[in-house]
Amino acid sequence: MKVTVRNILCLAMLCLCMSCTLTDDDGDDYEYTGLVAEMCDVHTSEARQLVAATTDTDTRLSFSEPLNVSWAKEQDTDYRALLYYNKENNGNTVRPIRAQQALILTPKTMEDAKDWYDNRDPVSLATAWFAKNGKYLNLCIDFKSGSADSEDARQTVGIVCEKITASPTGNRYHYRLCHAQNGVPTYYTVSQYASIPTREIQSGDVITLDIQTWDGVLTKDFIKP
Repeated sequence: MKVTVRNILCLAMLCLCMSCTLTDDDGDDYEYTGLVAEMCDVHTSEARQLVAATTDTDTRLSFSEPLNVSWAKEQDTDYRALLYYNKENNGNTVRPIRAQQALILTPKTMEDAKDWYDNRDPVSLATAWFAKNGKYLNLCIDFKSGSADSEDARQTVGIVCEKITASPTGNRYHYRLCHAQNGVPTYYTVSQYASIPTREIQSGDVITLDIQTWDGVLTKDFIKP
C-alpha cells in the first residue's frame, strides 16, 4: 500500500493490531486563520465520512460539514486521528480541515507478541504525552522511509507489555515498542502519530517505555495524572 503526504511518497505502515492508511487524500489549501490541531476520537456517519470528534479533554466537536477521508472505511465507527479544524463563530460547531489517522497501539502480552517481539529496527521518538482525559498515551514517532521495490513492502510496529511491577505511586507497566523496517528504504524521515490506550491504568501508575533508536535504547517514564 502506498500513501502520500503533501505530494511526496511516504511511509506505508501496518499496525500489528489493525491495518490503516497513514494519511487522508485531502489537499493542502488550508485556511490557517484560527486553525487548531489536536488528537481526537473521530466518528463516521457513513464510510469515509467524518461528522464529529471528541477531543482528549472530552470536548465534543460537531462538524459544520462532513470531512471525507479515504481511511475511515466503516460507518458509525470511531477512529483515532490528528484533527485540524477551524472554530466557527457561534462556538457550537467546527469546520474540519484535515484528519490524519493515528495508529492505535494496544499493548500485547509476550505470548501474543511472540512472532514479532524480536523486531527491533530503530525509530526516533519525537514527543509523547498523556491525554488530559487519561485515555491514551500519545506518541509522535519518526520513521525512516523511502520508495520500496515491492508494492507490498510496509513497516510494522506494535507495543508489548513485558511485565508489571510495583512503583512508589502504584503499578509500573514495562512496555516495549517493536518495529520492523521490512526492507523499506531509509531515505528520509516521516512522522506518524500513535496512541496507546491507557483507560485501564490508574492515576499514579507509571508506563516505562523502551524504544530502539538509532542511538541505542531509549527508556522513558510516563506517570499517569
